[in-house]
Amino acid sequence: MPANYRQQVMVEDIKRACEALGQPLIGKRHPQVENSVFDGMEVFEGTPLEMIRKIRVAVGCYSTTLLEAYAAGIPTISYQPWPANIRQDVFDARIPIVKSASELGESLRLVLSRPQSRRVTTLLTYNPGCSIAVALQLVREHGACSARQTPAAVG
Repeated sequence: MPANYRQQVMVEDIKRACEALGQPLIGKRHPQVENSVFDGMEVFEGTPLEMIRKIRVAVGCYSTTLLEAYAAGIPTISYQPWPANIRQDVFDARIPIVKSASELGESLRLVLSRPQSRRVTTLLTYNPGCSIAVALQLVREHGACSARQTPAAVG
């Protein structure tokens, strides 16, 4: 995150947005982030995959976990309240980047108002001799992501 934007402020913005919508919030601490940033909130201590299985929406800046949540079919929002977008090339047409606390609140409200369902997971990693063909076929067949009812996450 750009040095001139404090992580504590970002987390507080996300907390306020979830509180305004009456939504639970689970934090996932990045190893480089001080524990005190998450004071007063539930902090998830398991693996990113275990967290992704519990959440309804993923909110973060530009972490690998945010990309993993998107790939798992969880609605994701990248909150980057600074001038330049980070990883815009990766997020473009996949993960919306919001720039202000008000945009974050509105994006969360929209995601949470959608019907709650989850895409069926198809294993891609064990298809001897044809993994790439299987993956490409699935990408061609399935383009949309969906939501489910569980807490939002910040990480």
